[in-house]
Amino acid sequence: ETQVDVDTKFPAMPYPHDDKTEHCSICMRLFNNTSVRVLTCEHMFHVECIDEWIKRSETCPLCRARILFEDTPPSQLLMDTLRTLREVL
Repeated sequence: ETQVDVDTKFPAMPYPHDDKTEHCSICMRLFNNTSVRVLTCEHMFHVECIDEWIKRSETCPLCRARILFEDTPPSQLLMDTLRTLREVL
């Protein structure tokens, strides 16, 4: 396993929902009109929050899944994330 680049594996994207009550579990602020990263475990965080978190930990803040090491190609991870977001919307 090798460490991957955060920007490549978890590209920043606009908050994809109309729900204006959902918040980032790291800072507790609302997501509305902000950029987010969706991890492979499907948890979503503000870009700046998860970037700081990843500097100190290689696991998701919510479920503790390993996030920095992956055998799956980044392009496949992006496709999986987009597919998940389409299902949610």
